[in-house]
Amino acid sequence: MKKLFFLIAIILSKNMLATIISITLNPYPTNITTSGLDINWSTNIAGTTYIMYGLTNNLELGILNGVGGNTTHTVYITGANPATIYYAKVYSVSGVDTASSGIGVYCTQSLSSGVMKVYFDKTVDTTFSTGTNAIQLATSIPDTVQAYINRANYSLDIAIYDFSINAIDTAINQAWARGVKVRVIYDGSTGNASIALLDSAIPKVASPQGGSYTIMHNKFMIIDADSPNPNDPIVWTGSTNWTAEQVALDDNNVIIFQDQSLARGYTLEFNEMWGDTTMIPDTVNARFGQYKTDNTPHEYIIGGNRVESYFSPSDGTNAHILSTIQTANADICVAMYSFTRTDLADAMESFYTNNGHNVFAVMDASTTSYAGYISLLATIGNHLKIYTEGGLEHNKYMIVDETDTSSDPLVLTGSHNWSTSAETHNDENTVIVHNKTIANLYYQEFMKRYNSNQSQSGIFEIESTNGFSIYPNPTNGQFTISYSSNQNEKTDIKVTDLSGRAVFEESLNMVSGLNKKDLNLQGLSSGMYFIELDTSANHLTQKIILE
Repeated sequence: MKKLFFLIAIILSKNMLATIISITLNPYPTNITTSGLDINWSTNIAGTTYIMYGLTNNLELGILNGVGGNTTHTVYITGANPATIYYAKVYSVSGVDTASSGIGVYCTQSLSSGVMKVYFDKTVDTTFSTGTNAIQLATSIPDTVQAYINRANYSLDIAIYDFSINAIDTAINQAWARGVKVRVIYDGSTGNASIALLDSAIPKVASPQGGSYTIMHNKFMIIDADSPNPNDPIVWTGSTNWTAEQVALDDNNVIIFQDQSLARGYTLEFNEMWGDTTMIPDTVNARFGQYKTDNTPHEYIIGGNRVESYFSPSDGTNAHILSTIQTANADICVAMYSFTRTDLADAMESFYTNNGHNVFAVMDASTTSYAGYISLLATIGNHLKIYTEGGLEHNKYMIVDETDTSSDPLVLTGSHNWSTSAETHNDENTVIVHNKTIANLYYQEFMKRYNSNQSQSGIFEIESTNGFSIYPNPTNGQFTISYSSNQNEKTDIKVTDLSGRAVFEESLNMVSGLNKKDLNLQGLSSGMYFIELDTSANHLTQKIILE
């Protein structure tokens, strides 16, 4: 009898395990309109379909049933208002088991114009235009920021990493004086000279400091998010900090959206760092860095175009960059300041190998020591160029399938460098715009940079004389000396500063063939140094820049 009960228990256990239901495809919205949207998900086995939803995360509007009874599920939210944010938790039931998601955030389409504008501070090549020419604002980006701030009627929320342009602080003070509700978040570890020039009554929050935090690296501005006129709200973002160097010397982009839905989504992110929805910041409830939650919509329809929005580190932005790379059919173009992620490099290398070598990149010299850059360079070679036009290659954008309009031409841009710090600690913002015209505007800027800078012939070698190379150069202090010797010999290495003072010396026993020596001079001041190599046959000198 005991054996019988035991067998029955096993059978029942197996049957119960067979009925366990789980979500296999997380909820996502489709058919986003001004009056509603669909929420979709999938499960491993068939089940019922419903959601609990509301205008807050209390899900106060109750339950909506949907189309279910199988493994794919859809619930329709109808009768909604434009630019309205909804919170929803999905459920599927099979037998006695229930699968549920976390609370997702969604937004209906707005009645805004949906106009998107793009500006660059460096020259562009309009010979690559497909009808709309890219615009270089050069040093007039601050004037454009000022003009947009002057349009604000109700509210102005700013999250900026570095801010030191007086024309902009003047415009902010003037907005405050005429009754606009101004709130400012800035990075607490950066100079931000213009913060001190703002009216003392304007509420401001510096990002927290300490071992638990890194940087508040956002660069966005929200104007009139809740205006009764849907053609008022603006979101300004891109890679550009508000400093003289960023707008006059470094290579940057700006993208501006006239859309109330996106403005309200960005306001949710701002309020999370602010700690409240009011004018008074709440430092107790404020969340920055890894303490933030995934609390904003990710899918919008803006002017008929799909636009994705992600914030770091809460939203898994790196995974969305990776999946965007994997959508490519024709080509990938990347302009990047910091590139450390080997998973992103691997994805581009795979595309390069399997799809006709159509991967191109322009990167800042400071990233040449990082694994992502090194890995990508080893594969795409002369398709990767180092920016040498003065200042920094400070963009963080990718263009996918610009040359294939039958595919899905898109641009990914924002403040998020392709680094682990951006993914796991920094406050960052990213948008992905699925639009062939926007893709072509960025392509005009990219091709100007690509054709104006030099390929890296050979892997990593910045300078080479008689088999003597140093890389990366410029460097953060960690670099490699490479030297080809035709015999076994003693070699003296000396590093001197501009005054001729030796700051490092070491003797090595070189072997016949290629020799490499890693050096770490991170304790030295930034500037130019000279690397001297003394062998029995040669005295070789190279210069190196420590940043």
